Amino acid sequence: MNRQEAIKAGATTYFTGKPCKHGHIAERYVANFTCVKCFSIRALAYQRRWRTEKPEKQREYAAKYAEKHNKTNKEWRKNNKEKTLLQRRKWDAANREKRNLLSKNWRDENKSIVYALVAKRRSDVMQRTPKWLTPIDFFEMECIYRYRTALNAIGLDYHVDHIIPLRGKLVSGLHTPFNLQVIPANDNVRKSNSFSLSNSWMGS
Repeated sequence: MNRQEAIKAGATTYFTGKPCKHGHIAERYVANFTCVKCFSIRALAYQRRWRTEKPEKQREYAAKYAEKHNKTNKEWRKNNKEKTLLQRRKWDAANREKRNLLSKNWRDENKSIVYALVAKRRSDVMQRTPKWLTPIDFFEMECIYRYRTALNAIGLDYHVDHIIPLRGKLVSGLHTPFNLQVIPANDNVRKSNSFSLSNSWMGS
């Protein structure tokens, strides 16, 4: 669609197929012929400069539109769960110390929630621990948890995961050595209460 066709159609952009003076092959704005890519680059540079030169204005703007931005961001995350997860995992990997500090601060500020979650977890484990387990089974589970602890002690972030979740949406597993695996913390968070053969040793 060229510019004249875009004007007739009431569109805001058009496409020539030719590169702009900076080499971008992108749409252009009908109003001023500006390359959309060039405009985005200039706008981003301006925003960064504005935040640096006028931090008080930036804070004022952020506070004024905080509710609107939070709502928009929440909606975007809801509609882009995979992208959100990948971005969070990438950020966590690049900011491990900051992530650990944020997690610690959250736990310190929400002790009642943490205690409730721990209590529920213990209850789930007790209810899903079968009576037919032998002393050898309990020893095997203890070894699995010790292995997780050893990995964490050398700076790795691993969790003990129930392959079939104790409280799954479709199926629930048991607290047994056969249902435990040690996996990276990020994978465990991503897995949540879901179960897939392809994500466990049972699928190999």
